[in-house]
Amino acid sequence: MNKVYKLKFSKAKKQLQVVSELATNADTGSNAVNSTTSTIDLEFNPLVQNTVLAGLTATLAVATTGMAQADVARTGMDVVSGTVTAITNGAVTEITNSANAIINWQKFNINENEIVKFIQQSSSSAVLNRVLGGEISQILGTLQSNGQVFIVNPAGIVFGKNSTVDVSSLVASTLDITNEDFLNGNYVFNQDKDKAIAQVLSQGMIKVNDDGTLALVGGQVVNTGVLEARNGSVYLLAGQSITIQDLDNPLISYKVTAENKAVNLGEIVSKRATLLGNKVANGYTSSSEFADVMSGYATSATNATINADGEIVLFGASVADEVQTTAQTNVEVKGERNSVVSNTGTLNASNPKGKAGKVKVLGDKVEIGSTSVITATGEQGGEILIGGDNLGTGNVKLSQETTVEAGAKVDASAKGQAGTVVLWGDQAKVDGTFLATSETSYGGLVETSGKGVDLADGFEVNTSSLLGGDYFGKWLLDPVYVVIASTTSEAQNILRSKGWKADGVLDPRTGRYISNVTILDQKELNNKLKNNNIDLVGEKGVVIRNVTASSSTVGRFYVFSNEGTAEVNNFTANLPNANLKIYGKFGMTLNNSYIDVKTFELGTGDGKLRDEIKNTADLLKVKFDVANTVIKGSATGNQTIRAQGWGGFNMDNVTIETTTPGSLLDIQSNADNRWNKLKLKAYEVALWEPQTNKEQVSVNIIGSDLNVTTRFFIENQKADFVIKDTNVRGGDFTFIHKSVLAENVTADTRIIGFTALEDNLDIRNSNVVTQTSTSLVSKKQDVIYTNTDFAVGSGSLTMSAGNNVTVSDESFAKVNFNEDASINIHGGNTATIDRLEIKAANINVSGGTVDVQGSTLEAEKNLRFDATNELKVEDNELLSGKETVAFTSQNSDVIIKDNTITTQGDLVVESTKNVELYGDRATYNLAPTANVKVKAGKKATVGNFDNELNSITAEGKDVEFKDNKFKLNEGFNTNLEGNLALDNTTVLTEGDVNVAAAKGVTLTNKTSLTGSQVTVASEADVTVNDSTLAATGTTVDVKGATVSLDRARLSGVDAVNLTATVGSVTAESTVKTNASNLNIHGNQVVLTNSSFTGNDTGYATITSDVADGVEVVNTTIRRYLCSTVPESVEYEKYLGPGLYNFGPAGEAAERSEEKTGEKDRDTVGDTTNSNIADKSTYTTGDSLVQHEGKAVGDGLYYWNSGAETENPNVAYKEGYTSGDSLVQQEGKVVGDGLTREIVFTTDNVEKGNTPNDKIGDLDTSK
Repeated sequence: MNKVYKLKFSKAKKQLQVVSELATNADTGSNAVNSTTSTIDLEFNPLVQNTVLAGLTATLAVATTGMAQADVARTGMDVVSGTVTAITNGAVTEITNSANAIINWQKFNINENEIVKFIQQSSSSAVLNRVLGGEISQILGTLQSNGQVFIVNPAGIVFGKNSTVDVSSLVASTLDITNEDFLNGNYVFNQDKDKAIAQVLSQGMIKVNDDGTLALVGGQVVNTGVLEARNGSVYLLAGQSITIQDLDNPLISYKVTAENKAVNLGEIVSKRATLLGNKVANGYTSSSEFADVMSGYATSATNATINADGEIVLFGASVADEVQTTAQTNVEVKGERNSVVSNTGTLNASNPKGKAGKVKVLGDKVEIGSTSVITATGEQGGEILIGGDNLGTGNVKLSQETTVEAGAKVDASAKGQAGTVVLWGDQAKVDGTFLATSETSYGGLVETSGKGVDLADGFEVNTSSLLGGDYFGKWLLDPVYVVIASTTSEAQNILRSKGWKADGVLDPRTGRYISNVTILDQKELNNKLKNNNIDLVGEKGVVIRNVTASSSTVGRFYVFSNEGTAEVNNFTANLPNANLKIYGKFGMTLNNSYIDVKTFELGTGDGKLRDEIKNTADLLKVKFDVANTVIKGSATGNQTIRAQGWGGFNMDNVTIETTTPGSLLDIQSNADNRWNKLKLKAYEVALWEPQTNKEQVSVNIIGSDLNVTTRFFIENQKADFVIKDTNVRGGDFTFIHKSVLAENVTADTRIIGFTALEDNLDIRNSNVVTQTSTSLVSKKQDVIYTNTDFAVGSGSLTMSAGNNVTVSDESFAKVNFNEDASINIHGGNTATIDRLEIKAANINVSGGTVDVQGSTLEAEKNLRFDATNELKVEDNELLSGKETVAFTSQNSDVIIKDNTITTQGDLVVESTKNVELYGDRATYNLAPTANVKVKAGKKATVGNFDNELNSITAEGKDVEFKDNKFKLNEGFNTNLEGNLALDNTTVLTEGDVNVAAAKGVTLTNKTSLTGSQVTVASEADVTVNDSTLAATGTTVDVKGATVSLDRARLSGVDAVNLTATVGSVTAESTVKTNASNLNIHGNQVVLTNSSFTGNDTGYATITSDVADGVEVVNTTIRRYLCSTVPESVEYEKYLGPGLYNFGPAGEAAERSEEKTGEKDRDTVGDTTNSNIADKSTYTTGDSLVQHEGKAVGDGLYYWNSGAETENPNVAYKEGYTSGDSLVQQEGKVVGDGLTREIVFTTDNVEKGNTPNDKIGDLDTSK
């Protein structure tokens, strides 16, 4: 049969006992009442729900005082998950649980002087105690555990004043957590919306492990005791739904109502501390939003303290239906922005041994009371955010209203680098003291920003450094409008005049609307400048009027508007060590002011302005006007003026001084510039012109004085530029614009350059003096100059026009150059030089068409002319260049006619077409060191030279030398593709003469070529007419398809070589002298009425390619003859040693062996007679005979052996030896045995008679 059991509490054993269903108690005997120990062993097993233990309820109650009531403290223990054993021994109850055990209680309290211990497996083990009975849990005694303890009671939880909690981690929540979330380690707490707000109140001492978590979660959470998680996290979280997503880097999801409040009136010690609720307070506050909480506490609760060197967060959560997170940006925050965060106590994130932590006080309304101390100090300062982030960026939640009361202190100072303090409020009222100072490094940042920031008179800020002003930090003020005036009343007048209304929110304490304008008077400003660099950012506008700012230490003072204008009038800035920035994006005025700073940045606009403003009329309103103002910048680096609106940059009676070496005045303007009465004294200036869509732009500099040490550069490719009545002095000045007009300009610079990119360059009534160079350039149109003086030192004057440029004596009358200066003249269409007299180091004239006439151009170094269409240089008095005179053209003829040209270096004439370097009146004054180089694509004519030169070369197609006399140190060379003609041209050189032309060479009209070796060559015909070829060192070589000599005079040392490669060699009335050898070869050889004599040490060789190819008529050839012509074609008459006469075949006179001795044709044959003379000796002997092709016999005589003789009857080469039979007559040696040179004709050869009886009685018939 079935048996029924039930549990009864045994007083003797102090534990539940299983007894019969009929039993009334668990004890028997007289000692039952005296038992002091009870034990409960319970285990939840969902698989055996029908067993006796399944679903049993254990009841344990402990009274608040005395053992008699111990059974009422905790009741209805129900193990939902895991294994639990409870042992009570007197005032100590030990509950041993398995990991992640879940216990449901009807009531869970710990009485005063009672100790409840949860004994767990490890510090990571957890036990969930859920209280379901509807009574508040009162923890009045001691709660201990080596693990994590969760207490969840929707009715409320109180940790009494004398309570002590010492556990690994503690979560005490009036919001429920599901068994599943608990078992999975998810910190997700929720409460039904319609349930009443329950409170978690901690009055005692709660301590968790150093790295543990202490979380008080409820509808309201209040701490008046001590909460400690020294290296862990403490949470006071008030809401309807709370999720802690990351314990180490706290991220909290929440859903709150207006009644959810998290308040700390005690002490919190942790690494991270987070208070979250719709209303959050640290310290006592009289704000009505906390009246229900604060009513039971005295104002002494303002000593509330949170110490957490990691992060402290006071987060005011907005009411919304959606679940939100603390990580949301401001725009992501939903719902009603009605949260309030108050601090009157201490928030301390300091770290004396390292970098301080962070403090975030964020909510829809933030109040920092007069007793507040917020610190993040240390070796390095931390970060403090009050109401928002930097400049209200909105990466965190932004406060709509932020108030800091007098007496409050906010400090991010450090021994080293100071930290950051940011205060934001859409409307902010700021008092108190803000610090971010440093002892050994840089000061930090203090920002007081908002749409409207009301600074109280007692507001103090200090970001200084003991190292001095260069190490100061920064105070940043960022409202909608900023007004700085001499007095507050004047500032109010400015507000009324500007129409800036007080349209902020109502200040409940004063009943006045807080304006969106921040006002600083002169006294406040200078007070802040003592210890801070300052940035004043008025989002929509800034005004500075009747203010003097003075500080010798401050390093930075910025006043600017990112979305508005800047207006400055009667402002004096004596800030010698400061970087000053005054900027209005949509416009700026600076009038009647004096600025003396280290660096400055002034102006309007930025590079994106054109994209932001589409309307032209609005763009034209954006301008920078400066008048009656002095601006000085003393530092190296950039000094910046920005004017990037279409309204332009306008200066009137302005002085700018930036003279420190290394400084740059950087002017950024993309539209009109109107500078009137500007006094500029600078080291370097650059006007940067970013691309503009404005079609008509002007740049005007009027009545100004520009004094720049190194470089002044101004460029706007769309601007019409006018500089008028202006002095320009100093270094390098460059003006580049669409058009240029310079009028009444006085310039004394190193370099000056005017460039017109599209239209004319016009310079009038000016005086330009440059040390290095002057440049006048019009890229596409004309360069026009009138009544202008130019003086150039060691550099250059450049005049360049894309269209036309004309330089004449009248227009250039006042141009002066020293010996180092150069001039460059260019006309893209035409460059005309007319009757100009000028001297310079270098003169360069170039253009499409270059026309130079009637001028005297003297270059100390180089004189160059270059044309692309036509180069015409005629009738010039003098063209002189010591190093070079050059005439070049790429596409046109070069005509250099009737000029006087002088150079010690190179005379160069080059063209891809025709060259004419000639003229009946041409004169060339060329030094012996000069070189003449002529190169023509078609024909070159070179004439009227009479000069001793270093060299002359000619290249190209056709070249004609006419009426020239050249004496050359080097050679004479031509190498042509076409024809070469030398007409009445003499070349005398110690070097070689090489004249070559592929299509023919002609020498006429007493042309004379004399050189060490003379070569005349062509693949076509060579004609030498009435001309002389003389080689002083080696040979004369004439080679062509045909070679035609007429009245030619040939003279060489080694040989004269005449070669026809295709046709004939013809010589008419030609005389060859001196050369040892004579070599003539052709298809045919015709020698008529000529003489080939001279030096008798060599041989004469005449050959032809065909039979009957040699014809010799009335021609004398001296020396022994070699011929390849058959015997029947040619006959010889030996008239004496070394003398031959040629006549037609079959008509030769008889040869005599008796009187003269017969000579073999090959006279170089050896001799077997020891008495025969050779070249170096002379030996007398018997008469000469012929034997077997060799000359044998005594008395052999060589005509030009070079040997002296002691025989008085024998002639000698260089003179004669006197004797009875030997005399000299008229330069010839005559007498018995004399060898004589006799010219024969056909007639006298046939008759065998001499042509003239006077020459002697030589019997030629023998």
